[in-house]
Amino acid sequence: MIIAALNSYYQRLAEKGEVLPDRFGKIKISYAIVLSKQGEVVAVHDIRDSSGKKPQPKLLDVPQLPKRANNIAPAFLWDNSGYVLGVAGGKKNKDRVIECHNTFKQTMLEALDNTTDSGLLALQKFLQSWSPENFSEPPFDNNQEILDSNIVFKLDDGKHEYLHDRQAAKKLWLSQEKEELKSGVCMVSGEIVPIARLHPAIKGVDGAQGVGANIVSFNKDSFVSFDKKQGDNSPISKRIADQYIKALNYLLRRENKRKFAVGDATTVFWAVAEDKGADQAEDFLSTLLNPSS
Repeated sequence: MIIAALNSYYQRLAEKGEVLPDRFGKIKISYAIVLSKQGEVVAVHDIRDSSGKKPQPKLLDVPQLPKRANNIAPAFLWDNSGYVLGVAGGKKNKDRVIECHNTFKQTMLEALDNTTDSGLLALQKFLQSWSPENFSEPPFDNNQEILDSNIVFKLDDGKHEYLHDRQAAKKLWLSQEKEELKSGVCMVSGEIVPIARLHPAIKGVDGAQGVGANIVSFNKDSFVSFDKKQGDNSPISKRIADQYIKALNYLLRRENKRKFAVGDATTVFWAVAEDKGADQAEDFLSTLLNPSS
């Protein structure tokens, strides 16, 4: 079973520290808002890599992006400018942008309600006082490059640490699982566990939608049978769903050289062997498939 094989591959990657823990992911981030302990914006740092012709966002390990298409679902302690600041570029619907921002603000304030961490308290104060109109004032100065970019926060305390990297933030994020999941027999482990209703998105498939793709998906009424909806049709535990997607996304990242095209199909590969044989086999095949890299 392909998902079981991918889950085994995740275990191997996790042992080598090459994949993130559950509920964390790598996201392209462009700006960091620096806050004082009073929640005032001290600076806005452009953290993009400017070594090439065009600045490129930096890949950061952040709390996993929630699954969203047309729905409004804020990320935890970071997001794009529409969610974080209530401002967006292009011809985006202003009412929807404000709704996204208000949802981000409400969700974060509820999560931070009992925090005692100085950095998270600063964010709490920022959200309580921020208005989208402030974007025209220093240090933002209506900078159009910030619009639609992903943004994180940090505290002005002399440390090079983003708010989402603070131990208090990580602990709070891992306690935020609010979704009530039905239990069932997982097709991979055989255990009776909470079943994933939706699986995380797969990124890096050529021709797929920008928001990501799925290899396990049921989104039509014809797939509903009695109480069987969405992920109930192919029951896989929430933990294994998160893990096999992490393994697959690792294989799909161009820099890892574990994918190639066969016609219009995106193909990935990995090996199973004892000791270091799997790594050696993968590296050998990668060299054959990518001779110029």
